[in-house]
Amino acid sequence: MSGPSGAAERLEYIDALRGYAVLGVIAVHTSQAVIGFDGPLQALASSGRYGVQLFFVVSGLTLMASWEARRDGALAFYIRRISRVAPMFWLAIVAYLAIYGLRPRYWAPDGVSWADVLATTAFAHGASPWTINSVVPGGWSIAAEMTFYAIFPLLASRVKSLASAGLGLVAAIAIAIAFRASVTDRSVGIFEGAPIYLLEAFSYFALPSQLPAFFVGMLAYRIGRDVAVSKITGAACALGAVGFLLAMAMTADFPGRDMLFAGSFGALAISLASGAFGVVSNRPAAWLGKISYGVYLWHFAAVEAMIKINNAICKIRGAACGDKLMDDNISFALMFCVVVAAAAALASVTYHAIERPMIAKGRRLAQRWRPRAKAGVTAAA
Repeated sequence: MSGPSGAAERLEYIDALRGYAVLGVIAVHTSQAVIGFDGPLQALASSGRYGVQLFFVVSGLTLMASWEARRDGALAFYIRRISRVAPMFWLAIVAYLAIYGLRPRYWAPDGVSWADVLATTAFAHGASPWTINSVVPGGWSIAAEMTFYAIFPLLASRVKSLASAGLGLVAAIAIAIAFRASVTDRSVGIFEGAPIYLLEAFSYFALPSQLPAFFVGMLAYRIGRDVAVSKITGAACALGAVGFLLAMAMTADFPGRDMLFAGSFGALAISLASGAFGVVSNRPAAWLGKISYGVYLWHFAAVEAMIKINNAICKIRGAACGDKLMDDNISFALMFCVVVAAAAALASVTYHAIERPMIAKGRRLAQRWRPRAKAGVTAAA
C-alpha cells in the first residue's frame, strides 16, 4: 500500500485495524454474558461480531502485499503461515480441552470426540458443522483463515489487476450466496442429521461463505497499489465508511449484512493507507493489534472465568445466577474492560514466549528455502 507515511506507520495502521477487530469480538462475547444489557450500546456490541470480517479483510490485504513484495513462492508462504498460526492454536486446543473436556456443549451437542480433536489439530475442522467450532471457541475463524491460506497462492497469481480483484469479489459473493443456501436446504441432503442451528452456523462460518471478506481485502490492496488516493479522498472515504457502519449497527440483522460490513472495512483500510485520519492508527490500538491473535484465543477463557467468579459470589450470597451476569450496561462496561485486560495480559506472555519465536523460526526456514528454490530453477534451466 502506498502513501505518504513511512513503512512503520503503514504497519501501525494495519495493526490498529486488528486491534479494533479484536475489541469488537470481545464486545459481542461479553455482551452475550450479560442479562439486562440493551439500547444503542447493546446494538454496537452485538455488531462487534463483524470484527472477524475486519480480520479477514486485513488478512486479504496484507497477504497480497507480502506476496508481491517477497515473491518467494508458495512453499515459503506456507511455512510462514503455519509458523504464525499453528503453535498458538495447538496450545489453545490443549487449554480448552483442559477447561471443557470432551463433554457435550452448544457447538458439540454429542460431545467432542478424539477424531474432532485430530481434525482440529490438522486444521481440517472447517469441513464439518460438528467440528468447525467444537474444540476451540471461535475456532471457526482459524479454519477459514487456514483454508484460505491453502488456496491463496493460486488466487494471488491471478489477482494482478484492479479488474481481476473486482471480478474475484463478485465471484466470491456469488459463491457465498450459493453456499449459504445449499447448506441449509434439507432437500439437498448435505450433512444429514445435523441440528438446524449447526447447519445455519456452518453455512456462515465456512470459508466459501467468508470469501467475500478476504476478497475485499485483496481489492483494497489493489486500489491502494494501483490508484492514487489523496488524503482528502481518503478522509471522505473514512467518514462515509464509519457513518455506514454505525447506521448498520443500529439496524436489525439481514442476509448479507456481514458482506456490507466487510465492504465498509475495506473502504476504511483504503482511507487509512492514504494517510487520512492518522489518529485512528494510534499506539494503543496498534499494540493490541500485534497481540490480537492471542487476545482472540484467550478472551473466551476470560469471559468463562468472569462467569464462574460471578457464580461463586452468587453462591456465597445464596442467590442463583446461572451462566450469565445478571445486571445492566454498567456491568457490560466493567466486564468488557476486565476481559480485555485479562486477555491482553495473557496474550502478551504468549506473544513473547511463543508467537514471536515461532514467527522468527518460520521466517528463517522460509529464507533457507528461497535460495534452494532459485537454485532449482537455475539448474533446470
